[in-house]
Amino acid sequence: TGSGGIFVGSGHDVVVRRSTLRANIAGSGSTSAGGIGAAGANLLLENATVTGNTAISGPGGVYTDTNGRIANTTIAFNSGLYQLRGAGTDVEATILVGATATSQCAAAIDSLGYNIAADASCGLSQPITVRFPPHRDPLSLLPTLFLSLSRFSNDVSLMRSLLSESSLPKGRGKSKPGPKRSTK
Repeated sequence: TGSGGIFVGSGHDVVVRRSTLRANIAGSGSTSAGGIGAAGANLLLENATVTGNTAISGPGGVYTDTNGRIANTTIAFNSGLYQLRGAGTDVEATILVGATATSQCAAAIDSLGYNIAADASCGLSQPITVRFPPHRDPLSLLPTLFLSLSRFSNDVSLMRSLLSESSLPKGRGKSKPGPKRSTK
């Protein structure tokens, strides 16, 4: 048991701010998470990114089973049974996308609003389906998703248009053509 990145046991508090939990691997166990697990502990996860983590029998991203809060966080592209198991956790302004499992959340989250989830498993009233074009690096899209979430979250149709393929960043890492020069 235990989580790949961080594991906090019963009776403790954990605060993770302005951090990235990436490329961790958790063992087996129902409370194991690839990124961070808080079993019987209070979790505060703010302004963080949890990505590229793996769990064998739990969530690839975050596990918490008591009071907690996840805010302004991206939980994306983790491998496990789901991205988040957040019983009793308030979730606000958070992005849940790219799970390799069948769903983003183990059950409905306690949403405080301004969340984006790639499927209905998180219990959001209007989840937004995010489709990534195969020729683009999905991680390069996270800033676009977050800006959409934080600035336009009250207008679902505007967010959907912002997330459409035509509005996604083009050619990450490619140089832009400069001014034309005369060959005389």
